[in-house]
Amino acid sequence: MSATVTENFAGSCDSGRKHEHDRPKHAFTLLELLVVICTIAVLAVVTVPVLARSGNLSSRTICSNNLRQLGQGMLAYSCDNRDYLPFPNWGNDYRGWLYKPYQGMPPRLLGSSATVLDAYRTGQLFQYVQKQQTYVCPVDFSSKYFRTRANQLSSYVMNGAACGYGNVGANSCKLTDVWSSECYLLWNPDENLISGGSPLGSFAFNDASTYPDRLTGLGRLHTAQGGEILVVGGGVRFVPTTVFQKTQAIAGRNLVWWSPFSSTGR
Repeated sequence: MSATVTENFAGSCDSGRKHEHDRPKHAFTLLELLVVICTIAVLAVVTVPVLARSGNLSSRTICSNNLRQLGQGMLAYSCDNRDYLPFPNWGNDYRGWLYKPYQGMPPRLLGSSATVLDAYRTGQLFQYVQKQQTYVCPVDFSSKYFRTRANQLSSYVMNGAACGYGNVGANSCKLTDVWSSECYLLWNPDENLISGGSPLGSFAFNDASTYPDRLTGLGRLHTAQGGEILVVGGGVRFVPTTVFQKTQAIAGRNLVWWSPFSSTGR
């Protein structure tokens, strides 16, 4: 009797397992797969542009903080110098915001006792901004033109509007002479901008100033959409490349062309 019960029980179990195995497995229909694929595609279309605009947020934050500290230094210099802005280092002729030229060039290491910090000490802004890291964005070191630049001291250049684009010698304008606190003062130029059939390259850093024209552009260290700019009032703004280019093309005085020494800002 015990054997019979055992056999019946085993048979019952086998029967149950067989029944479970025979159940049809659920699979995605073609319609369901198409819905999933379409959903993923829509999410990609929405997300990728956002990520492209945001770029590397950590390095962008560093760059923004650098510009903000340099802006505070500019304002402090102006307060201590009868409202005058530092000289933009236009043409490597006079001491400016970043350095004092050496033999008509940005300073290099001049001997075994010299340091990179010695070069910064020659600049008008060093008294107010003394950390070397503040002058250079970490991403900029990876530029293929970095080693061939004349100016390796900073990732940013100053708008030559402050000295009338070289038309007033070693003089700079007063802070209160600038028509708007939102005028563009300091930014990273675009080394990869095609100028005369080839990239601008290391010439973007031949000194520490720039023309804000279509041949020098706004660099895109962190995102292809634009870059951070220090404005005269000390704030930092993200400016899309398209906005920068449109402003460049305006004939009259504007946020890019704002030299107080000319009625057109040029």
